[in-house]
Amino acid sequence: MPLIIGVVMQLSQQFSGINALTVANFVVGIGVPPLKLMLGNYTFLPFSVFLGGFWIFTYRMVPETRGKTFEEIAASFRRSGRHSRSAEKYKRLSSV
Repeated sequence: MPLIIGVVMQLSQQFSGINALTVANFVVGIGVPPLKLMLGNYTFLPFSVFLGGFWIFTYRMVPETRGKTFEEIAASFRRSGRHSRSAEKYKRLSSV
């Protein structure tokens, strides 16, 4: 997974992405054994529910980015009012 983070995230965000990935893997590693005891062969159900929720979120909230540069994507977030602190930081750094 760290290879994917290195490809899809900007250099300034890679540290946060790797930390989030590590925490998520830890939570899954700690959470699966009790789920297996409680749900048996249906352990996959909670993960399926999360996957469905994340798919709906992505479909509704994440804009199409195919063929766009980072600057174009950041501009579309600025226009829609949905931008992150890192986009604001990038804007400040770009204007210097």
